Amino acid sequence: MAALNAATAANSEEHIIATGCDCIDIMIEYLKQAHDNPDKYYPMRGSINLDPKSYGNALLEIAQKIHNGEDVAKDNITSPYMVTPETVYDVFPDN
Repeated sequence: MAALNAATAANSEEHIIATGCDCIDIMIEYLKQAHDNPDKYYPMRGSINLDPKSYGNALLEIAQKIHNGEDVAKDNITSPYMVTPETVYDVFPDN
C-alpha cells in the first residue's frame, strides 16, 4: 500500500498496476471499492489470500505428524489464490 500511496501523492495512479499479499482488511476494503466503482481506475488488481483456515489446518497436520515421530515431506505446498475486485465479495462477504 505504500507504493500506491506514493503514486497517489504524485498523481500517477494511472501509470501503475500492483498486487498485494495476505488480504489484510485495508486491501479487502480497497478491492470492494474497486468492485463497487467499476468506472474508476484502481491500480491494485488483487491480493494473494493464504486462507488461514486451510493453511492453518495444513500446518497443524504437519505438526501432529512431527509430534508423532512420522516423516514429513521437506516441502509442503499450500494453495494460495488471488482475490480480485471480481471475487472479493465471494471470498469475503462479511468484511
